[in-house]
Amino acid sequence: MVLVKIKWNKQVFPTEVSAEDTPETLMKRLQEVTGVPPERQILVGLKQGALRLHSAGTLFAHGLREGSTIMLLGTAKVGDAATAPKAAFEERGGRGSNDLGRLGDAKGPGSLSAVRRTPWPREPRKHVPELREYLRSLASQGSGPTGVATTADPSVRLVTALSALSEAIQPRTNERGVDDIPERFYPNFFLASLRSAYPQFAQRDNHGLYMQQDAEECLSQILGVLARMPPSTESPAQSNWIDATFGTMVASTDRCIDTSASVGEIAPVTSFECLRLLPCHISKQVNQLTEGVHQGLEGSIDRYVEAAGRTLSWKRESRIQQLPPYLIVHFVRFFWKPVEKVKAKILRKVAFPLTLDMLPFCTEELQSRIRARRASASTVKSDRCDQATNSAGQSETNGKEDAPSALYDLFAVLTHQGRTADSGHYVAWVRDLDQSMDRSIWLKYDDDRIETVDEEQIMRLCGGGDWHMAYICFYKMRPSPELEENHAATP
Repeated sequence: MVLVKIKWNKQVFPTEVSAEDTPETLMKRLQEVTGVPPERQILVGLKQGALRLHSAGTLFAHGLREGSTIMLLGTAKVGDAATAPKAAFEERGGRGSNDLGRLGDAKGPGSLSAVRRTPWPREPRKHVPELREYLRSLASQGSGPTGVATTADPSVRLVTALSALSEAIQPRTNERGVDDIPERFYPNFFLASLRSAYPQFAQRDNHGLYMQQDAEECLSQILGVLARMPPSTESPAQSNWIDATFGTMVASTDRCIDTSASVGEIAPVTSFECLRLLPCHISKQVNQLTEGVHQGLEGSIDRYVEAAGRTLSWKRESRIQQLPPYLIVHFVRFFWKPVEKVKAKILRKVAFPLTLDMLPFCTEELQSRIRARRASASTVKSDRCDQATNSAGQSETNGKEDAPSALYDLFAVLTHQGRTADSGHYVAWVRDLDQSMDRSIWLKYDDDRIETVDEEQIMRLCGGGDWHMAYICFYKMRPSPELEENHAATP
């Protein structure tokens, strides 16, 4: 087995080649990466001359050696551009055969081997079913496979590639009426579209392999490009589905606390911001996710005041004015060290709850509405046996339908293992909704290794060492309040 480099269309693919490989076997593997059909491929750069699909003999016989650089000539079919790049993985650790050739350094996070091992689980389809419909509505506005290949807008290509990936992981009902779940998913075209839209994710190291990037930056960019898409023709009134689904509306009030100012009383300044990822700041005083969120909602800033002619100190207090159906919490673990010039990581242990109560972080007006709804729901529950009381209670509840429950259940965790943002390993942990009788069963997606874990292992992802630690937590709001004592917000 030798490692060679394949150059095509300004890209470099480190590739492992065995002594038995022929031009045909290599070209079939290259099709999975480039979308170029084998019959269109020409390999140049070997001593024995150019190689085509039916060139006889092994690659070694044609002069291929360790470290060789080969140029691939050929173009992909326009109609196949959205589906040609295929990098597969065995779902749930072993179903189906994985007969793709080895492409790239298995240790390199940006190589095709690493991409092939990347998990693309079906669980997000179940936890956030609205996302698939939203992506489908965007794709139906003219961003089909042909549009992907021809449009000059990389953002449109990225959105359509994401929609195509969402469709690829959906089960199909066969003639027997049973879900026919695909054993292989193909994320390569989505990755290529992401790197085209945001070149920062296409950075390579000195070996030509893709460098590891920050998962929070990647998620933020994807949500951002989706939010900038024009509203769907099916729902023109919904101008920004992403912010309506994931955005937390925060109202901030800044008050001047600089007593040295000689310009009299300075009026407070109010501002509003929609946060798609709610930050959980980490300091020596933070031991719980709720403490980190609270710290992020309060702080001090410097603001220039024209009347004083200088910058004064202000205190900022923020409260949540509107809660989203899905809450994404980002643990701010990475920070820049200017002397060492490295993005270091905060390893401090920060516990996160399985059920998160956002009531304490809301504005007084929103808190009042939430408490009223909870009280009404509690009354209905206690008087359920009395039909008359139940009906009255239900009527009161319906009068407060606009008040959210503010109770969120954890359904997924993205963890990072490592000391810096430029290295380490990301793993996804997702609640298994197929286990309807046991909500404590989770699935761990570690590259192509997918295994079942229990809730106790999820709670150990709070950090404090070199083990996997929570970096992004995904919560879903309950449709109605459930006030049992065992659903307290603190773990």
